[in-house]
Parts: sequence; structure tokens; C-alpha cells
Amino acid sequence: MEESGGNSTNIQTWVQTIEIKDKVAPVIAQIADMTVSTGSNSCLATFTLPAASITDNCNTWTVKINTGQAVLNTNGGTTSLSAGVHSVSYVATDFCGNQSTRSMRVTVVDRVEPIAICETRTVVSLKEDGTAWLHKESIDDGSFDECGPVDLKIRRMATTCDAIGTQWSDQLLFCCADLGAQNMVILQVTDQVGRTNQCMVSVEVQDKRIPTLACPNNTTVDCTTAYDENDLSATFGYPVVAGGGCSTVDDVVETFTDNINNCRIGDLVRSFTLTHNGVLVGACSQTVAFRPIQAFSASMIQWPKDTTFVNSACTSFDLDPENLPAGYGEPGISGEGVCDLVASSYDDDVYNFTTNGACFKIVRRWTVINWCVRRPDGTIWQESRDQVIVVMNNIAPRILSQTTKREVCSYNADCTPTSIKLTASADDDCTPAVELRWRWTITLENGSKIYGTGNDASGTYPFGNHRVDYEVEDKCGNINYTGYPFDVKSCKAPVAYCKQGLSTGLVPMDMDGNGTPEVEMSILTPSFFDNGSYQSCGTRYN
Repeated sequence: MEESGGNSTNIQTWVQTIEIKDKVAPVIAQIADMTVSTGSNSCLATFTLPAASITDNCNTWTVKINTGQAVLNTNGGTTSLSAGVHSVSYVATDFCGNQSTRSMRVTVVDRVEPIAICETRTVVSLKEDGTAWLHKESIDDGSFDECGPVDLKIRRMATTCDAIGTQWSDQLLFCCADLGAQNMVILQVTDQVGRTNQCMVSVEVQDKRIPTLACPNNTTVDCTTAYDENDLSATFGYPVVAGGGCSTVDDVVETFTDNINNCRIGDLVRSFTLTHNGVLVGACSQTVAFRPIQAFSASMIQWPKDTTFVNSACTSFDLDPENLPAGYGEPGISGEGVCDLVASSYDDDVYNFTTNGACFKIVRRWTVINWCVRRPDGTIWQESRDQVIVVMNNIAPRILSQTTKREVCSYNADCTPTSIKLTASADDDCTPAVELRWRWTITLENGSKIYGTGNDASGTYPFGNHRVDYEVEDKCGNINYTGYPFDVKSCKAPVAYCKQGLSTGLVPMDMDGNGTPEVEMSILTPSFFDNGSYQSCGTRYN
């Protein structure tokens, strides 16, 4: 304070203290809750907390974050939390020491599947009852989950051992049906939150029990015994598989050696082997002997009877044994067994006749052989008989060719003889056409004759009207006849010469016979004009 008076100034000073206090804490805005996932190699989630939105009347503050497992001296930042639900607190402090707290919830979720690890190879051995149980721990090779213990279950891809083997369980049943098969088993690993993973392994089933093999006894059967090569056991007995192991008769391998001849006499040797786990554990054989029980004899043969055919069978086809009536063909065999191999054959001796209607006689020598029977001297059993077949025929050959006249024209200027085709044909009921015997006679216009054989008289003949006659005879002596005329003529036109400068007078003619001529006329013949016309080969002309 200043006072003035006169020439002097008085100054006084007072001190005033003003204290400014901040009693308002910072304001932290609401922070959204978070859900994060654990990592692939641990049960921790590493993530970044967001920076909180903070306001203060003095605008200066610090932030500390408490996750319950770590403290961050920053507003937000990277941290790690284990699986579960966590409360994270943000604490803001201004320079006046005022504090406020805001919490958020962080949920750490295990989203990573557990690790399933299977054994690379698993072997189980069957017990005496032919079964084996596989437990889940037997195929687990250290399956795990980063966040805690896991639960194991197993099941089969397919099975015929029981009805539940393809369902998840703690153990699985194996049986004989699994031997030699690829038995796939799935291991399922489940973590605490229900996530699963799987792996697969092939289980080898072994049977270390040793079975035994016994063959059916040797036997002798009738040679007529029928059997199926694909199922010999049905007729001759089954092998027996006994002892331990899963092997059955279906595991026995059978082969056979057929030493039976065409007569069905001999031995059938059956060989059996049993292999277990790739090792031969049994082998044996059975011999089945096939033997005949009925002897073959000549009384079983019905020999063909002698016979005579009249105007019926006479060709080689007709007289073939297969075409003859019953009783006249092949020998009949009664009582021939399966163990017999009977065959018949024949040789014919033919004797020809041409008198009294007889044609020819066949002496047919039949021989019957049984290839399965030996005589005491070791030779093949056989018997022979003669059958006499007489063939008679009186039917002459039948003429097939026409008897109409044949003609041929010649245009030869020198009037030489001309060729003409002259043939005849016939057939016969007893003689093939090619075996018919032909003879022919040519009677020329001048009366001379020409003779020949065969059914073809074709040749070169002179001009004129001629005739050919044929005689045909079958092998039984029956004869028939045919023939026809033939004309060899010149077809060259005649040469015409006419008279020149002809004249003739007219003669009165009474045409109606009343005695009075009505017209005058003249009658002229061809000779009136002919002046020496001719035909070069002497053929008649008009």
C-alpha cells in the first residue's frame, strides 16, 4: 500500500497464500469384454489388451493393469493368460493421487484340438478260445492336450466278431475272422472342453496255437462210382482238423492225381496240406481204388441179322449200318458197364451179280472189341461174326433227257462237217449216275452207223438228217433206251440267178365255166424265172 504526503512515500506489503486442491479422480470409460484363444503349443493365450479411454480435470495420469497373473504399467499392451475367465483391472492415478478402477472380463478359450498319436504297429495274439481283447492304451503312443488331461476311446472300422466293435469303447474284441486281414482301429482323443482328434492303426492278429490234420482212410469203390472233381470230399470223406488254432477244414488245401484209365480202372490219390501262420503243420493222403465188379462176355452181344433188300436199299448210304433197320445195323451190347470200353467195326466184301434180279451181295465181317478186358494170353478181348446182305433190283434207269430233235446251222462256204452237242442223262434208284454204263449208236442219213460208249455222242457230223440212240444200264443189269433225231444243215443263203428279157403271151380264160372266155391271162411258175440258182452245199431249196 502506498501513501503519499508531502515529499515522502510509505509502502506496506502483505503475503496471501492460495492453495489449489484436486480431489476428483480420473474417469475410465467402459472397456468391452474380450474372448481369445490359446495358442497351438501351449495352454496360454497371448494377446493385446486395449488402451482404456481416460479423462481427468487435470489431464495428467498414469495407468496400471492387473490381470491376476501379471501387472502392466501401461495403458494396454501385450500379456498372456491361461485358459479360463479372468477379471482384468485398469487403475488410473492422477498427479494428485486420485485413483479410479475399471474392470473387464477376458475369456481364454481352448480352441486347439488335442494331439492324437497312435502306435505304428500293434499285434494281438488269440487265446485258447480264439479271441483277444485290445485295450485303448495299447495303441496310444502319448496323445496329449496342452491344457490338461485327455480321454481315450477306440473303435473298429469293420468287424464280424461282435455287434458293438464299431462303437466307441475302452476295449475291442478280435477273433479268428481277423487272421490275415487288415484290421483298422481308430483312436479318438478328447480334451476337457470336448474337442477331439483321431489317428488310425492297423492291428495284426496272430494265432500261435498249432492245429493237427487227419486224412480219411484209403478205400476201394466200384468203377461206376460217380464223383465231382471239385468236391471229392462229398464222395470219399473229409479231412479232420483238430487241436488248437483257428484253422478249419476250409483251410486245408487239397490236390489230387488221377491215375484212372479210360476203363475207369486205377487209383485216385488225394493229397492234403494244412498251413498255419505260413508254416506247414500237417500233410497226409488218401488212395481211392476204382475196380470193376462185373465181367464182360460174348453173350452180351446181339449180332446183326442177315437180310435181303428188294427194290429198296442199295446205295452205300442206304446200307450204312446207321441207316439199316433195328437188328440189322450195328451189334447191340447189353450189360455193358462203365468199366467196359466196347467198340465195333466192320469190313465189307462185295460180290456183284447181274442175273435174276440179283444186284450184289455184301459179306459184312463185324468185330467187337472190349479194350478194357484181356484174355488169358494177354491179348485184347474180341469176337467176330459175318452178316450177309443181298440186294435185288429190277428197276431200269430213268431217262431224264428230252427226245426232241436237235439242229445245228453251218455257214461254212466249203460245206465241211459241223460239230453238234449230243448228250443224254438218266438216274437210277440203285446206281449212282456216274456209275451208269452208256452205249450209243449214230445212224447217218446215208444209212451208215457210228458206235460209241458214254452218254455224250457230241462230235462233227456231215450235213443231213441223222439219229442218235442211247442204251443205259445200271449195275444190276437193268437197261433202258432213249434217242432223238438231229439235223446238220447249211444255213448259208442260196445263190439266185434270174433270166433276163422274158416275155409270154396271154391266153383267154373261161373263169366261170360258161364256155365264154372272160379274161386273158398267163400262169408263170418259179422255174420260168430261174436261170440256174443253186445252194453251195447241195441243200435242197425252193
